[in-house]
Amino acid sequence: MFSFIVIKIIIFVNKNHIMTILITFALILLFLAAVSAAIYFISDKAFLYSKNLYPNKSLSKHKIFWFYLIICIVSIILTGALINAQGKFYDILFAIASVLFGTFVVAFFVIIIVEIIRLFTKWRLRTYGIIAKFGTMAIVIFSIIHAYSPKVVEKTIEIPNLKQEITYVQLTDIHLGHIRGPKYLKKVVKKVNTLNADGVFITGDVFDGHEKVNYDMIRPLENIKAPIYSITGNHDDYAGIKQVDSLIRKTGARLLNNEIINLHYTNNDIQLIGLYFMVADKKAYDIHSIDKTITMKSELNRLNPNQDIPTILLNHSPSGVKYANEHGVDLFICGHTHGGQMFPLTLINILAFPYNRGFYTYHGPKKNTKVYVSDGIGTFGPPMRLGTNAEITLLHLIPAK
Repeated sequence: MFSFIVIKIIIFVNKNHIMTILITFALILLFLAAVSAAIYFISDKAFLYSKNLYPNKSLSKHKIFWFYLIICIVSIILTGALINAQGKFYDILFAIASVLFGTFVVAFFVIIIVEIIRLFTKWRLRTYGIIAKFGTMAIVIFSIIHAYSPKVVEKTIEIPNLKQEITYVQLTDIHLGHIRGPKYLKKVVKKVNTLNADGVFITGDVFDGHEKVNYDMIRPLENIKAPIYSITGNHDDYAGIKQVDSLIRKTGARLLNNEIINLHYTNNDIQLIGLYFMVADKKAYDIHSIDKTITMKSELNRLNPNQDIPTILLNHSPSGVKYANEHGVDLFICGHTHGGQMFPLTLINILAFPYNRGFYTYHGPKKNTKVYVSDGIGTFGPPMRLGTNAEITLLHLIPAK
C-alpha cells in the first residue's frame, strides 16, 4: 500500500521536473532499504541455521549479511547495466547476475515459510536449515524450467456485433537478447502453428535491449502460418525503435504504429487499432515512456475509430483503458506487466497495475470494454517464473448472446 501511495505522489508532481527527480531518488533509497532489510532477514536466519548445520565453523552474522548484501546489490546492478552489452561473456555474466537476484527473492519467501513452520513444530534447527537450503534450490530450478516451458492459455470472449467465431493468438514480452534467442522463438512458433488461429497479435517488447538486435533473432516469425499484426513496447524503444520496426516488417508482419486497419472475414469486418508505447494522458506518469509528446487520449481522438463495428485495440501496457472505452473499443489486448513474473513480486505488481494479469471488464457509461493482460512469453531480469506462466494466449472471440 505504501508503494501505491508513493506512485500516486509521483503522478501528482510529475510536472515539476526537480521534484520528480527527488522523489525518484527517494524511491531508489526506499528500494535499497527494502533490499537491505530483506537481506538482513535472510542472513540472520542463515546464521541461525548454519550454526547447527556447520557447528565447527566460525561464523559471523555481520559477515554473512555483508556478503549477501554485496552479492545481491552487484547482481541487481549488473542485470541493469549489462542489458545492452555485447558478447558471449556478457551473456553469461548477465545470466549469472539475474539468476542470483532471483535466488535471493526465492530465498526470502522460502525462509518466511520455514519460520512459519517453526511456529508449529519443534525440530532441530539444522532441519529447518536443510529445508530452507534445498527448498530454495528446488524452487529456483523449477522456476527456470517453468519460464522456458510455454503454456497455451485459452480464453473465450463475447464480442458485440460479431457474427462469426474468430481466433487469435497473442504473443507479448518475448524479450529476445542475452537470455532468449531464435532457438526459444522457434519453440514458441512451433506451438503457435498447432493452434490454427486466424491471426497472431504481437503486443510489444520483442527485444530486451540493444544486445543482439538483428534479423536472425526474429527470423522464426517468418514461419508463423497466420497473418501477424504487431506493435512495439518500451523495450523495443530501448533497443532502437527504427531498427526494430524495420526488422519486424521484414518478417512479413503488419506493424501498426498509431493506426487503424480493417480485417476482412467471411461474415464480419474487425477494426484493429495498434498504438505505439505512450502514456494514457498528459497527467499520467510512466517511468518507461520515452515519447511523452503524444498520449493515448490524443491519438484515439485523432484516429476516431468507427464505433459501429467490432473493435480490437493492441497496446503494450494496460493503461488508458478508459479512453479506449470512450472510443468504442470492445477488446483491449496488452502485456507489459509480466503478471509480476515471480512470487512474491506478483503481489506487489497488483498495487502498481490495476489490470495486472488475465481477464477484466471495464464498465463504461455506454458499453463495456473487455481487457486481457498476458503474462508474456519471455522474462525480464531473472529468467524465472513462479506463480505466472510463459504464456501463449489463444483468444476465442464469439458473438455476444
